[in-house]
Amino acid sequence: MKQSSWLLRGLASLSLSLLALAGTGLASRPNAAQTAHGSFSYEPASLTPVTFTDGLGGPFTRSYTVSAPKDQEQSSVDADFKISEIIKVAEDDGTADGAKLNPPVAIDPKSDLYATLAGAISFNPSTAKFSPGSSATIDVKLSSPGYGNFGYYKIKLSALAQKAGVGAGDGSSLLLELRAPDPFEH
Repeated sequence: MKQSSWLLRGLASLSLSLLALAGTGLASRPNAAQTAHGSFSYEPASLTPVTFTDGLGGPFTRSYTVSAPKDQEQSSVDADFKISEIIKVAEDDGTADGAKLNPPVAIDPKSDLYATLAGAISFNPSTAKFSPGSSATIDVKLSSPGYGNFGYYKIKLSALAQKAGVGAGDGSSLLLELRAPDPFEH
């Protein structure tokens, strides 16, 4: 009898703990501590695509606005503007939209391809100080990454505030189109 009573109390205690945790939303939100004080927001969410054909063209500049959350805990937060992800979404097949990849392929951040594509992109400013609710306009300069690596790449641009309790948010995305030369144009 003592064992079943102990087991029932233990299960009841565990159930109450899980209910309390679910009530806070922490049970269903991974990395909740990273966004405890909100996340950066971006406008526009998607920038105008950039196309390089035969490795030629540019440089091109695109701009977006990053806004700090109104409820950030610190009076100011330093953020760096970075590429947080590169995904190949289509192969260049000579059509306007390319041959879609299903599923798209994430480019390894340690690969030469990632380094080549990221090396063709610069941010101005590359860092900014944010107070709660403040905004900054970021210019992204894209130079040709050279000939080859043809395809369509979705590049996620993010503000990162290391250890500040502000999440990166969804970022702005940029479609980079690297196209082979048209064999009929010469």
